[in-house]
Amino acid sequence: MKILISKKALSEIEKELNAHPGIETGGMLLGRRLGKDIVLARQIGPGPKAKHHAFSFSYDKEYQQNEYDGLLKENFLLELQGWWHSHLHGQTPSSIDLDFARGLFNSSEWREWNFNEAIFTISSLKDDSMLMKAYYINENAQAFTEIPYEVVPDEDVRVMLLEDASYPLSKSVFSRAQEIVNLEAFAKKRVAIIGLGSVGSLCAVQLAKCGISNFALVDNDILTVQNISRHQCDLIDLGKYKVDAVKEKILRINPTAVIDVFPVDMLIVSQNDRKDIFDNTDMVIASTDSNTVQFISNHEAVLHKTPALFIGCYEKALSGEIIIYIPRKTPCFNCAVPFRKNRMLKAKHDYSTDTSKIIAEPGLSIHIEYITNLALMLCVSILQGRKSWGYRRFIKPLLPNNIVFVNAGSNSIMFSHPLQIRYGSVKRKCSVCSKRKVSLKLHGYDE
Repeated sequence: MKILISKKALSEIEKELNAHPGIETGGMLLGRRLGKDIVLARQIGPGPKAKHHAFSFSYDKEYQQNEYDGLLKENFLLELQGWWHSHLHGQTPSSIDLDFARGLFNSSEWREWNFNEAIFTISSLKDDSMLMKAYYINENAQAFTEIPYEVVPDEDVRVMLLEDASYPLSKSVFSRAQEIVNLEAFAKKRVAIIGLGSVGSLCAVQLAKCGISNFALVDNDILTVQNISRHQCDLIDLGKYKVDAVKEKILRINPTAVIDVFPVDMLIVSQNDRKDIFDNTDMVIASTDSNTVQFISNHEAVLHKTPALFIGCYEKALSGEIIIYIPRKTPCFNCAVPFRKNRMLKAKHDYSTDTSKIIAEPGLSIHIEYITNLALMLCVSILQGRKSWGYRRFIKPLLPNNIVFVNAGSNSIMFSHPLQIRYGSVKRKCSVCSKRKVSLKLHGYDE
């Protein structure tokens, strides 16, 4: 591990030392760990109310907190990495320095910061030149470890990466999407994703990359090693609820995203959770392995007059289907596949086994993603609104068809050639989306 400190930050530290000759001073170090190295792009000075003495120093905490909060409003990658301070003689940490460092990991004052490692630099002036050493400590260490550092120009790609991570996100993270979608409108959209497996996790990540900033994620499964080859999360997330792992993934793309997670079983979801999931939602994506849950999701979409997509992969993910529901424009999922109700759970109170679940089968991520990304193109087009170019290009020509069949390599007689896309339509013919009262009676899930 090596410390990379920007020339600007180092110059500001040296300026502070020259402004306080014969006494100690210090400040905060801001940057980010990038791979094995820690890049320090900025520093925050001691503050006007800091107390400087020959052999001790205390920060102006209020000033530093305000400065830090201000930087976080401008930049979403900078994080507090540690502290710099000066000694009059030498660059060796004192016992006071060590006590302060240890307090980061076990003191109630710093608990909310969740420190597990920190950088300390100690500087001194000699013949009008600054000498500095860098030290590393983590929560398991009993002492500082000196580590090498390198001064890099402000134009260094790693420093620029941190400096470019500015708000608004439309000018940084999503700058290459702003001519395709209305980022201001997308930031206000909310998507409920039911099922966070290989399909649902991809939907969440891709929509986050398109600028969607509000999500309701529903899945009570935990990420296992068998999921890894087809899921958007990886080995570092093993043992987490899928909703929590995907939430963390989204926040690494858009740190301002608002994500509600529901590690619950949709068969027995509470009234409050159901309301929180589906109220004020602009799109429902149902991608579960349970026909029962797909029908429940359809019921809620119709009840709330919310567009919905139902995505399924079959034949080892070599074929798939996308069923589209647009209120007042298309029939619903129940109209399209009423025959699947025969596979739904019949017991009204025994939820231990959902016999409507499709048993997991082999399949490659590349085939799943081909099918899912086609569905996401439709999703984004619907979210853009009926006057948008996306809706006019992808949705309007498709209607009244509301079923898309996708060939990702299947030999089915339905398809005449590889990668073929076919369309189908059904008539509105069920009590769920007709003008009659919306009702659903499944396994104790009654409206």
